Amino acid sequence: MKNIVIVNGYLQIGGAEKVLTFLANLLSSYYNIYFVVLRKTQKELFKLNSNVTLIELNLEDNRVSSEEMGYMGALRYFVKTSNVLKSKFKELNAHAVIAFNDREIILTWISLLFQSKIKCIYSQRNAPSSKRKITNRLLRYIYAHSDGVALQLEDVRKFYKLEKNEKCVIIENPIAVNNSPTWVEKPVKRILAAGRLDPQKRFDILIEAFARFVRIHNDYILEIYGEGYLRDELQYQISQLNLQSMVFIHKPIPSITKEKADSTMFVLCSDWEGIPNIILEAMSVGIPCIVTDCDPGGGRLVTNMGECGLLIEPNNVDALLGAMEAYVNDISLRNEKRNKAFKYIENFKEEVISQKWLDFIRNTVE
Repeated sequence: MKNIVIVNGYLQIGGAEKVLTFLANLLSSYYNIYFVVLRKTQKELFKLNSNVTLIELNLEDNRVSSEEMGYMGALRYFVKTSNVLKSKFKELNAHAVIAFNDREIILTWISLLFQSKIKCIYSQRNAPSSKRKITNRLLRYIYAHSDGVALQLEDVRKFYKLEKNEKCVIIENPIAVNNSPTWVEKPVKRILAAGRLDPQKRFDILIEAFARFVRIHNDYILEIYGEGYLRDELQYQISQLNLQSMVFIHKPIPSITKEKADSTMFVLCSDWEGIPNIILEAMSVGIPCIVTDCDPGGGRLVTNMGECGLLIEPNNVDALLGAMEAYVNDISLRNEKRNKAFKYIENFKEEVISQKWLDFIRNTVE
């Protein structure tokens, strides 16, 4: 079997990491898979199959941005790390390398310069608008000169000016779908949210909307699952609004939506997203969803243009509050969105997405 190396920063919580784990486990039945991470993995929330080899390079303690490194520091980092990866690819006799996130894509590209025998496969997982112009220019060049690119959304393909063909494909995120979902309308008075505690996710907007929401619905609570550097700032906002007994920030857990499937609704109010896995997971267990129409179209995709969930304008407290009120006041609306979601997420079930990945990888590698 041919050897495929997957490169990532770490193997912990995160949408890209979940898809990478899914992909590694899928490909391990057909190839020798080596999952190389740049820093030590503290815990595995997404489990690799026993026949996938995890290699921890321990090149990073924590991720530091290029800006924080400074010009010379960033140059030293990229030269050193790419050289280590180049040696590792040679040691593993790699036939192909797969990288998802921006830094790993750039590092892999540098490592594979003048290594024409090794196939390079890249996947964009987030909004181009979230990146610096210089990064997007470099990524556009890298994608154009790669052996294969897998994107999540059509708008991303258009942004990078890539033709849709065997070399550039659209592959959505997979979801484990219960073919015969059962649901009894017994919503706990809980609003659920999850994600990294950083500016992208706009939990500040959610907390502000909830503060207005509970003036009328004061028997509800808001539970947010996530970690990040904004934790203290969000806790301060909660205390300033006197919501300590109503809003709770918890550490991430592997199956939030399944453990909290009796929640009244799930809210995602990001400014930008790829395909938000967490919304697909919430829909699969019957939680009605509110999603922002965030760049570059992930919200539109997962809600089927608002058919399967409430699609609202980003950064709009009034719109979010109105959607929350609509769900609470109208059980028929919740049921309508839930039932449509059960049917729609069949498009994202693991068997469908697995075949897309297998066809793409085989066309690229073999």
